[in-house]
Amino acid sequence: MKRIVCLSILSFVLNDLQAQTLRRNTSYGIQYAGSVGFLSGGLYKHNAKDKLSIGLIYGFTPKNVGGPLGSLSLKVRYNPFHIKVYRNLSVEPLQVGFFLAQNFGKNIDFKWGGNYPKGYYWWGSSFRQHAFFSTQISLALPKGYFSKAALYLEANTNDLYIYSYFSNRNTISLYDIFFLGIGTRFYLREKPITKKTYHRCYDTLD
Repeated sequence: MKRIVCLSILSFVLNDLQAQTLRRNTSYGIQYAGSVGFLSGGLYKHNAKDKLSIGLIYGFTPKNVGGPLGSLSLKVRYNPFHIKVYRNLSVEPLQVGFFLAQNFGKNIDFKWGGNYPKGYYWWGSSFRQHAFFSTQISLALPKGYFSKAALYLEANTNDLYIYSYFSNRNTISLYDIFFLGIGTRFYLREKPITKKTYHRCYDTLD
């Protein structure tokens, strides 16, 4: 009977370890505007010190604000500075990165139709390559499901806007080609498994 109970405990622990692996260095984000939809949400994986992260983001724009449109983006962010300002409060003053966005919706196609000669447009209507910079305020949480909550402000532009700017600098300013987004990010807390559970079970099985 003890062995059955212990094997059940071990099975639970192994499942918990698998869940912890999925939770490790993981965060969720919600963003308003910023070229990825009116509202968007994403899942991010980052290194232990949050210097580098990569995320998959889905955004949606409803009909009443220009949609319906959808987007799926792959986002890479580099966070070189982490400044602690007060107890659990810290600031990341400059974050830089890029994201690739595939857009979906009416009149947005993967390639131009037959009405245009081949090569008439060098750019596609549905796929954009963006560069961004942002600043973030983070609050470490002492307990609960999340270890940290963050609020960030982001400015981005894309390949088509950059090309238009350099081709029309007399009429287009840098202000015209950058777009703002604001968002929050929540970092999952890891719950370490102590070795006592393993030792007790192994002692029972011996």
